[in-house]
Amino acid sequence: MTIENFKKSFREWNSIFCRGMTCRTNIKRDIVVVSAAIFFAAAFLYSNMPRNFRSAPAGERMPAAAVKIADETEGVVAGDSSPDPIMTETDISAEAEKIINSTDLGGWKDFSNQFWGFSVKYPGEWIAPKSQRKSAGSKWEARYQFRKNDAGENPYLGFDVAVYDVPKTKEISNTEEYPTLKNQDLKNDARCQNIEGHAFDVDDFPAEEIYIPPTDDCYGPALFFSIVKERYIYNIVPVLSAESQQGADPRLAINDNFPQYYAAASTLGLIDIVRPKPAPLKPKITAPKPVSFKVVGGKLVCAKKNDKPRKSRQNKGKHLDMECCLDPDEYPNPWCTY
Repeated sequence: MTIENFKKSFREWNSIFCRGMTCRTNIKRDIVVVSAAIFFAAAFLYSNMPRNFRSAPAGERMPAAAVKIADETEGVVAGDSSPDPIMTETDISAEAEKIINSTDLGGWKDFSNQFWGFSVKYPGEWIAPKSQRKSAGSKWEARYQFRKNDAGENPYLGFDVAVYDVPKTKEISNTEEYPTLKNQDLKNDARCQNIEGHAFDVDDFPAEEIYIPPTDDCYGPALFFSIVKERYIYNIVPVLSAESQQGADPRLAINDNFPQYYAAASTLGLIDIVRPKPAPLKPKITAPKPVSFKVVGGKLVCAKKNDKPRKSRQNKGKHLDMECCLDPDEYPNPWCTY
């Protein structure tokens, strides 16, 4: 091919390419076409991307209020296949209000404890509340058990009210009701160092709701209510039977099996602490104990049947009585009762 033929072919191909895409006369049209193609391709890819890949960036923990709450266990109806709703603080509050409004508190009994400063209501047919004896290693100062008379096949036995000393416990996350970490490797993870996003204000409830869903990155599932005032933390917590497990979402499990718990939690309140004054300490006796006496009713008295008080023949002057039989020249012995 000669140089002239090559130049002629190049001009022909350049003319065809120019008319199709890149000539100045068509540049605006080309920009619009290319931009529209890129936009529709990106929209198509995003709409078909799994939801997991559109969540928070890797390593960033989502708060409980923004985490979708899905049933991952058997025994709870999961519903239809539509996307799971996102529970907000307003949703949780409305849900609790709906439950307690459907519960009749007419036959419920009042329980109050002035020593620890709290009151709560419980169903009238339940067993009378009992105080649990504190064992070694317990973090709480006092714990009161409220139990059903017969739970039957229901997994929930009742609820407890636990009282913690703030100077000792410091915060709610250190109480026994707060769940443990899913993995001990998360112990020093900055995302798992506080309860932010797990405490919810519920309308008309004096206590805050502490709720951790099964989808939480750090902790196992939990649900209980808590009040903090001055020196004490008060937790009201549902109690499962020994055969039941906490694997299910506690919010769904309580809604289905133990709605009375929400009603009880709504009545938890604080009252003035009133405690009996301690008896004054008896002064310590430093005098020597008498050498002769008898004990009557726990008291030391004179052992002589017909004691006739008279001055001592052995001791001159005033001296301490050592027989619990007081003579005119003796001082009363503080160990004796005359």
